[in-house]
Amino acid sequence: DNTVKNRQMLEEITGVGLVGSIPLDKDTRKQPAISFENNNSAIAEAFRKLRTNLQFIHVDHPPRVMVVTSSTPNEGKSVTAINIALALAEAEYNVLLIDGDMRRPSLDKYLDLVGSVGFSTVLSGGASLSEVLQTTKYPNLTVLTAGTSPPNPSELLGSQAAEKVLTELREQFDYIIVDTSPLLAVTDGAILATKCDGVLIMDRFGETRREQLGHA
Repeated sequence: DNTVKNRQMLEEITGVGLVGSIPLDKDTRKQPAISFENNNSAIAEAFRKLRTNLQFIHVDHPPRVMVVTSSTPNEGKSVTAINIALALAEAEYNVLLIDGDMRRPSLDKYLDLVGSVGFSTVLSGGASLSEVLQTTKYPNLTVLTAGTSPPNPSELLGSQAAEKVLTELREQFDYIIVDTSPLLAVTDGAILATKCDGVLIMDRFGETRREQLGHA
């Protein structure tokens, strides 16, 4: 068994500390967004703890724009991105959640939003930011969906237009959480990471193999 199964192994492979552990909750497969209002479940508390840990990583300059990614698909990164954003919104921060996975976007389906226009539309000059930002039923949470899948996601995400959009959004929101493609599949996540303050890499207990995490 060469999967990652404990904190010590995870920190040894990555050379960085663990910032949170989220219990597996089968209900999130059907309903990914947790309602944090009066919710004291183990999973809600785990996300609140993760929120606190993120705010204390660099006390003077806490990371405000964060990429959430993983080594391979199906490690829970999109569900985690949604719920970190909701946990921050619960603390009354103005939060933007971006779907930076233009190959297999999921946030529009998970949050019941319009997926045909979004990040790719803005980057290709098809619409302005104000036209594609979507407010949600959750207080303090705005979403920028991925938009139509382009033929060249890596080029779009690495463009100066992407840098300009993220700079503009920094001025409007307290926190920006970006869901991206898995790192071992394509370069999109690594490209986006260079434009953000930090990266959260998801690792699925007993599923992610050590060499996969090491490569990521």
